Amino acid sequence: MKDYYYLLGIKPSASKEEIKKAYRKLSMKFHPDKNEMDDFFNERFKDIQEAYEVLIDDSKRKNYDFEYKNNNTFSPKQNRGVNFHPEIEYFKSNLSEFEYDKEITFNWKTINADKVNLNPFGEVNSIDSKTYKIKDFLNPAMTFELVAENSNIGRVVKSTLTLSNKTYNELYKHFKFKIQQEEWRSSQSNQSQYRQDTQSSKIRYEKELELSDNRILQIIKDLGYSGNTEVRISHKNVEDGFYILKGRAIAYQIVSSKIKMEYYIEKYNQNNGQSIEVGGNRINGIGKGSPVWLNGKLAPDGVYEKGWFSKIKVINGRVY
Repeated sequence: MKDYYYLLGIKPSASKEEIKKAYRKLSMKFHPDKNEMDDFFNERFKDIQEAYEVLIDDSKRKNYDFEYKNNNTFSPKQNRGVNFHPEIEYFKSNLSEFEYDKEITFNWKTINADKVNLNPFGEVNSIDSKTYKIKDFLNPAMTFELVAENSNIGRVVKSTLTLSNKTYNELYKHFKFKIQQEEWRSSQSNQSQYRQDTQSSKIRYEKELELSDNRILQIIKDLGYSGNTEVRISHKNVEDGFYILKGRAIAYQIVSSKIKMEYYIEKYNQNNGQSIEVGGNRINGIGKGSPVWLNGKLAPDGVYEKGWFSKIKVINGRVY
């Protein structure tokens, strides 16, 4: 049996005026039309209407009080029967990920619970909606736990929400890219040597880099990434495509035997145990048109897991 006095936030001895005042205040706050038809507010509004319709009618209230007193002891913390197992009807948040110092709202509804905690924040009402600011940038995700207890029978139920930390992920990508840039600069200085071309063209290469398929990418003269750096493989022109360097999370897009763009590579595990590698260009990061590899080859068309809560669609080996 629902505790209508608890739902309206009034005492069992409340007058009709107090009942009306409480109903007006709560119906304004929880009306679905003012809360984008959210399920939490819709259910709460129904409870408030139900409680008001019973308590404002003298005859219904008398019957309700008689029945309730024979089954329960009034307590401001109870929202259902004292001897029933506690339940969590729902526990949700308005966002699937959070940012540092940004607000996130949690909604929940418990049944038969006289003690409710929302960890890590502390004790809360059995039915409520609260907004918090999360000040965390050190963890990739955070888990929030709703604990509902019926202390009369010593029963506890729990529900958890794990949300991705957008701030952490953005910082991780930023510093990972910086480290890869430093590694690339270091490798360039260590490999700055000239090799004589044994073919009739007698081309002198400024540097040579080993590819993932063990072939050697020969750079005639390093002109940065302006689209003019000419390259060869085995002294021959290079077919257009993407080429991954061996042992390094770096790939080149080569067009007309010239390096058009350098990509850093991020790896994402799939549910089937495989992994994909996604190239992010050094200007715009990972986005539409970024290459995607599976087992060293451009990935087949399909949808793949990326990060905690996102997926990417791949067509012709690129992010669509």
